[in-house]
Amino acid sequence: MYDITPSDSDDDSKARETLASAEKARFTQFSALVALRRTKEVQLELDAEGEPGRGNFLLDRDDWSTPLMYFPRYQNLEASVPDDISQPSEVVFVTGYAGSQPPKHYTGFHEAVAAVKDGGVVLVYPGEYNVHRETIVLDKPMRLEATRATRGSAEFALVQLSSQFGATIVHCKSNGIVMRGLEFVHQLMLDPEEFLEAGTSHLSALVIENCDTEVERCSVTSDAGNCMLVKGANARPTVRQCYLGLARESGLHVTDSAQGLFEDNRIFSCTASNVLVSSRANPTIRCNQVMHGKMHGLIVTGSGRGLFENNTITDHAGACVMVELESDPSFNGNTVARGGTTGILAVHSSQGTFTGNHISHCRAAAIAVAFEAHPMFRDNIITNNPGLGISVADTGYGVFENNKVHDNTGSSAVYIESLADPVFSKNIIVDNAGTGIFICDNGKGTFDGNELRGNLLAAVEVRRGGDPQMHGNFFRGTASGLGGQTALKVSQAGRGRWEGNLFEMVENTAVMVEDGGNPVVVDNVITSCGRNGVEVTDLGLGLFERNKVSKCQGSGFIVTREGSPVVRENVVFDNLCHGVQIADYGAGLFEGNDIFGNHGNGVSIETDSNPTISKLNVIHDGKTYGVSVDSFATGTIHGNKIIRNAQANMRVCSGANPSVRRNLVGRLFACCAGQRRTNSHNLTHTIQPTQSLNPT
Repeated sequence: MYDITPSDSDDDSKARETLASAEKARFTQFSALVALRRTKEVQLELDAEGEPGRGNFLLDRDDWSTPLMYFPRYQNLEASVPDDISQPSEVVFVTGYAGSQPPKHYTGFHEAVAAVKDGGVVLVYPGEYNVHRETIVLDKPMRLEATRATRGSAEFALVQLSSQFGATIVHCKSNGIVMRGLEFVHQLMLDPEEFLEAGTSHLSALVIENCDTEVERCSVTSDAGNCMLVKGANARPTVRQCYLGLARESGLHVTDSAQGLFEDNRIFSCTASNVLVSSRANPTIRCNQVMHGKMHGLIVTGSGRGLFENNTITDHAGACVMVELESDPSFNGNTVARGGTTGILAVHSSQGTFTGNHISHCRAAAIAVAFEAHPMFRDNIITNNPGLGISVADTGYGVFENNKVHDNTGSSAVYIESLADPVFSKNIIVDNAGTGIFICDNGKGTFDGNELRGNLLAAVEVRRGGDPQMHGNFFRGTASGLGGQTALKVSQAGRGRWEGNLFEMVENTAVMVEDGGNPVVVDNVITSCGRNGVEVTDLGLGLFERNKVSKCQGSGFIVTREGSPVVRENVVFDNLCHGVQIADYGAGLFEGNDIFGNHGNGVSIETDSNPTISKLNVIHDGKTYGVSVDSFATGTIHGNKIIRNAQANMRVCSGANPSVRRNLVGRLFACCAGQRRTNSHNLTHTIQPTQSLNPT
């Protein structure tokens, strides 16, 4: 080991250590201030330990008169060799200034790199080194690192490599390269046209090409382009505990099938994207802070892949994460927050697997999928977004499984439109300020086993040609109801098929069909609703088959204002108002239903209504009338069983003119004053008390 420092007294040594420590603290603070000056609104501050933290610390970029960095220059500052260097003869030094020097010292990097042996070490004294247009090419195994701040210290001294003309500062081309403790400042003092005329080959401060370079505890900024470019199929660098930021383009760009491990870095405040993965690159990016991007936070494009784990991706003007152009990355356990547009955007035939991420506080949507993208989202938490929770649009697809979507304040927790056709399975969609699921403009989708409750508006709303398939979902309420106006609302020519769902304790009407809506509702259970079980109104249509509708505070079915559904083979019982109520120009076809035990009429046909009640509906054991036809109502009542109702099996009021034929009616048949019993082809029959017509 060379003795590279003059002999001093212990007091002098302590004084130097104290001075070096003070200069380090001053540099740390000054570096943060310069970083703040170079961006408009980077939210940084210094915490108690002198490390950059989070906060609101703004600095105008008007004053550029001070130097970019401040470095102490002490001719006798000791250049401490790291303890892990076993062969001092393999060490060369870069000092950058004249004076008391160690052996094998050079004033510039190019000479030192040329002189060092394969596997040797280049130690750099504190200072600012400008490479101008001459890139430092590392084409053999070596270590390039700053000297230690003091002998035996783990802290590096302050070393800056800069280029003022946009040229690459360091280009790594060999395996076995290690860089530690260096700061790269990549500047472009020329206009872009002048820069192109100058013929500079790259727009990246640090280039790693087809090698396994290790970069640790370095800082890279770039006014000219990228902070770090990793390219080539054989590129497998390891980058840890680095600062990459303030770039004109990207902080980290991994491309051309490159791989590599990028861990515990802070990547911040870049103009295009903080991280860009492109052209079949497949890196592992883990436990990084990717923050304050001026456009997007992280982009995977051009068939890019990659594993992204446990990163914090926050505070970007555009999307926090964008996946496009047939890319297929994996995102696991990341925190994605405060996207200026979206949290995660998947477009243009991309795929990707997103598992266990927490996505919040994104302005437009937490997740947006469009243009034939087909991602998989599983076990994510999507919460507290002022916009949509999940948006699938413009022929977007995707599978959404076991996610929890809650407490979002936009118009919809899930929004599907424009021929989008995703699959939602076993998700929990609760306590959102808008609609739970909104499907419109020919949007589709398959929904299986999801739970919806507590959404302020409808749990599901379908409009304008929306056509979802919903099977086995749970529309559950609480003691005060499900929380919304209705569980299912279909309007404006909306369609869809609902099969095997449970609508329970809905605060309002469970199923509302209006304005030309035409759903198919089959084999569902609708129970304990705050108003009606099913309401069809305002020209609404729909097919309702084999549903069980019970214990609603209003009627089981209500049809009004020219609604005209087909209601077939349903069981309608124990509702607190009527079993079936047709009023106010309502119509519809009712066939083969079992209607019993309702507190109002089994079937109530009210003024100006004209339904068809036929083909063996069984209307029995009601609390009042089996069938009641009010004044000025009409209707066709053929071939039904109407028996054992408390007040009368059938009541026809004066002014009513129904067609009543071939019904099996118990002996209680009431006609109001002035009504003639002209429809006489009914069989009046006494049912023995022991007979039961209830379904088994």
